Amino acid sequence: MSLVCKAACISYGRVAMEYAKNRTLKEDYDPEKNAYAKDTGILIADEFDRKGLKGVTADECWHEMQQWKRRTGHDDIKLDCFWLTIAPSEDIIDKLDEGELETSAGTIGWKELYDDFLREMGMANAMRLGIMHDRTERNDKRKHIHIAVSRIDLNGNVIENHNIAAKAKKVAEKLSKKYGLETAEEIGKEKKDIIKNIARDVLSRLPEYSFEEYKEALAKRGINIETYADKKGNVKGYRMFLGEEGFKYKISDVDRSLTFGRIEATYKRLHEQYIRSNSPEEKLKQAGIRRAAIRKSQDGNYYIRVSTKDNPGSRNWSKEVKLTDNERIGYVKGKMSLKAIAANHFTKAISQSGSRGANREWEINLSNWDDFDDEMSQKRKNGISM
Repeated sequence: MSLVCKAACISYGRVAMEYAKNRTLKEDYDPEKNAYAKDTGILIADEFDRKGLKGVTADECWHEMQQWKRRTGHDDIKLDCFWLTIAPSEDIIDKLDEGELETSAGTIGWKELYDDFLREMGMANAMRLGIMHDRTERNDKRKHIHIAVSRIDLNGNVIENHNIAAKAKKVAEKLSKKYGLETAEEIGKEKKDIIKNIARDVLSRLPEYSFEEYKEALAKRGINIETYADKKGNVKGYRMFLGEEGFKYKISDVDRSLTFGRIEATYKRLHEQYIRSNSPEEKLKQAGIRRAAIRKSQDGNYYIRVSTKDNPGSRNWSKEVKLTDNERIGYVKGKMSLKAIAANHFTKAISQSGSRGANREWEINLSNWDDFDDEMSQKRKNGISM
């Protein structure tokens, strides 16, 4: 449950209002051109609110704002329009639609949120046109509101535009605290931590370093990468974001060890750690397994059991587990060690409650992993029946 608010002071208010009022759904996104190839013509915009305006079209509304600017003697102001956005998180949109979002400040809907934002921004007493978009191209649940606000209020005063983007962010934080929602800063930290953890995990698992394979593997985990270049077209860095249209974080803000200049060295370190931590020896060590035994049944199947005891009695063994066909073939041919098979089946705490069959049915109890594997390998080479 969070809230994002944005603001800019612009000179192209008419174009912004035209965009907001006549927004249609686009399709067929081209990532290389960062644009959509097809316009469906489906309108996704609906007027939410207006103040001081009578015009029907965006052009008529803009003309009224310009007339007011001239009448109040501010014709010299070029950045004469504020462009605002209110974008709550998807999980609270339905409640806002119903006017039933329970907050620490009471029950609110879109109108209360809208009015609070304009009041805190100091723009409640100015001409405005608010348009709600009921979705985005990539998310049909992400409703949001765009507002074009005249910089000249209805008293003829010029509204300050200094650091207006930062002000909108602070207002969003203030309203989030008022409503008991997570702040953008808190959400940002959570998302960056998620991205960092997934990115490091994905990188560590690559068989060899390749930025393209890294990018593809991340996409499968729900994280996208967008590279950016300098004026000469040389790739300078990259940004990462969750999902299709999440906020884009520079990788240096997420984890500096994953920047272009450091990522290969980071890969080597993480990959070595991954190999070590996922080796059969490490898995069995973590599970506390000290002994293992294997047997071949009369029907030709193989079974394995393990124990956490150095000198296990008959009731200190796990229940036996049947080897898969691949494990059985690999074991018999000497291509798969007992360690690997044990690690496949026993990497969590085991229940030592005895096992089916007398101890004499089992070929060997493991006192030393390497000696055991060597002994079994030698038996297979010598053609000794097991």
